[in-house]
Amino acid sequence: MFRRLGISVYPDNSVFEEDLAYITFAKAQGFERIFMSMLEVTQGKAAVA
Repeated sequence: MFRRLGISVYPDNSVFEEDLAYITFAKAQGFERIFMSMLEVTQGKAAVA
């Protein structure tokens, strides 16, 4: 069975620059997918679009 590794990012509970560093590091380690929980975004649709 083929599996693709992924990471989770929670934009309302993190700092963009730290997320970017985490994503860059994860990609270098072979991760291919990102899961983002948009349920916790409280700033509205315009803040994440």
